[in-house]
Amino acid sequence: MTRHSQNLTDKAVNQALQQQNWVQTPLNSTPVSDVWGHGVMAFAYQFDAPDADISQALLASALAQVADEEDIAPSDVRYPAFEVTDFWIRNQEVHFDVAFMTNQATIDYVTDIDRVNP
Repeated sequence: MTRHSQNLTDKAVNQALQQQNWVQTPLNSTPVSDVWGHGVMAFAYQFDAPDADISQALLASALAQVADEEDIAPSDVRYPAFEVTDFWIRNQEVHFDVAFMTNQATIDYVTDIDRVNP
């Protein structure tokens, strides 16, 4: 399940980044479940900062558009299919995490992250 979720999330992230002209070369993610626990479908990415504006909100909007275009749905309709749970730019590199809201463990993870980062 993790591999399938990671592949689907990588595809959506790359599509969103390329549609916004933020990257041209496909990115591969690293699962964050090693830190947060088994069953969490969250993945970390990084790439060189683009010249264009980029933010957590713009990335979330681009991912929502891809999810809509590709008919990717969360397991619970109260959430978007993909949630950007962390985002920062340091040393001209963009770092971000994306959770694929496909199971309760991931929903619980995002809920915990939201409590820590209101």
